[in-house]
Amino acid sequence: MAQTLFSPHRQNLQICGHCKHGLRIKLDLPARGPENVILRSGRVLSVAETERVEQAYSKTDAFVDKLWVEIDSLEKVVKRLKSAARELEEMQDVQEAYLAPVRKLPAEVLSEIFKLLCGDTSVELAEEYCEPMVLSAVCKTWRDIMHNMRGLWTDFVLPKRCSAIQTTQSLVNRLETFLQNSGDLPLRHCVQYEVGFSANRISERGLDTLLKYSHRWNSLKLYEDSMCVWRSTTKNIFSKLFGHPLTSLTTIHGHANDLAHGNEKGLFMIPSLRCVTLTQDKSADVVPDLPWAQLEELNTNTLAAYAMNIVLQCRDLVIWKHNECSITGASVTVPEQIAVLPRLQEVRLSIRGTEGMKIPDRLNAPALQEASIHWLHDNWFYDGNCLGMLVHSSPHIRQLALSNPVQAEYKFIGSLRELTSLSIGSAYTHPIPQDFIRELGAVDGGGMPRILPLLQSFGLRGHVDFDAPALAEMAEAWLAMGRPLKNFAIGYLKPVRRPGTLFVWDDESKARLTAAAPTFEARGWTTS
Repeated sequence: MAQTLFSPHRQNLQICGHCKHGLRIKLDLPARGPENVILRSGRVLSVAETERVEQAYSKTDAFVDKLWVEIDSLEKVVKRLKSAARELEEMQDVQEAYLAPVRKLPAEVLSEIFKLLCGDTSVELAEEYCEPMVLSAVCKTWRDIMHNMRGLWTDFVLPKRCSAIQTTQSLVNRLETFLQNSGDLPLRHCVQYEVGFSANRISERGLDTLLKYSHRWNSLKLYEDSMCVWRSTTKNIFSKLFGHPLTSLTTIHGHANDLAHGNEKGLFMIPSLRCVTLTQDKSADVVPDLPWAQLEELNTNTLAAYAMNIVLQCRDLVIWKHNECSITGASVTVPEQIAVLPRLQEVRLSIRGTEGMKIPDRLNAPALQEASIHWLHDNWFYDGNCLGMLVHSSPHIRQLALSNPVQAEYKFIGSLRELTSLSIGSAYTHPIPQDFIRELGAVDGGGMPRILPLLQSFGLRGHVDFDAPALAEMAEAWLAMGRPLKNFAIGYLKPVRRPGTLFVWDDESKARLTAAAPTFEARGWTTS
């Protein structure tokens, strides 16, 4: 019966190979479950057998406790060993640092490496690790190099809210570090001017800190929100800013009425100002006192009349981007006076209504090189003369982009003899005409293109009134004249002859286009 209940189990467990410390297992153990006849048969133990099993169980339990004591002891040893290994690995990193080739590089080379590491993007002050802070914390040599590279500390972004690992004070401290390490250089950071109910604690603390360095501000953007406190108060929004010099300020973004608060003390009548972005939401908005005559770049998101009244004062303008806004009830007309802009090189117009269509006729820009006109609405009454008016005073345009032009505009494109780049996007009501594509491929009496002889880049997208073979013929004509297009890009085309479908590219036309224009690219290839 004893043999049925138990079988003797003997085992030596060596724990230490040096002192030969170990444990000797000497127990009576039953057979495992699947092999245990007593359990499988369901036989009930006798009183004597039960007493025997209880004694064996107690011995086994005591030995298991002894094993766990040894295990706990060994785990503590392993923990100490792992800790020691980690410490040594850290020291090994230091040893590797002693031998690192980068330590031998001169400061000039390290400076170039640091520039690449920091990149050209603004540093997010809310990030746990930002490159200038990390690099300057490595060693005294690197810290000295980083502190001498003051330009890397001038471009940063102050967040609206703290991250989970930061407080407002820690962000302000980091801001102070960047301001101090950047010396007295103009800040590339665009200061967000925000006061009142809309400003949170970070905005307020950040602005208070930045005010001490107002003479270094390069760009200022006014917070624009309908809930902003200055929209419902008589207090001057720039009361915090009065008395602080803005001697480096070149760029301002803001709402026209908000900027007009600076008229009180001529806040923005500063010699350094060169770029202004204005928005408008009321036709009665006043024009802020700014040094318009010295501006080189103007961005207007306003009524056409409001924008033109400003442009008439900007005789040194080089770039003008205008997005005509829509204000209910506005009936202001564009002034008749011509804006003479001898330095204007780039103009981008987004035209919404009839007043906006008058703008090209009010410009005299003989040096204009790049023009973009986007008609925001389909106007059936529009006679198609915007481009014609612009070309009349600006015959030397080299880059032209048109979006949603009416077909009457196409006849003016050919008069731009110096044009090198042309991009056209068309609406369903005014598709790109086949006659224009044919005219592009026409040859004059001298074997040269009849129109646009200097064209190098050509892009099309939108609705068209021609098929793929017409494009292939045009590209082949340019190749035959020895003037293949350097860039020929086709966006998604939609044929007006088959509404609701994409442009169909037959295999032959695709092959001809690819051969005639090696740089040809097309989206939405759909074969017949």
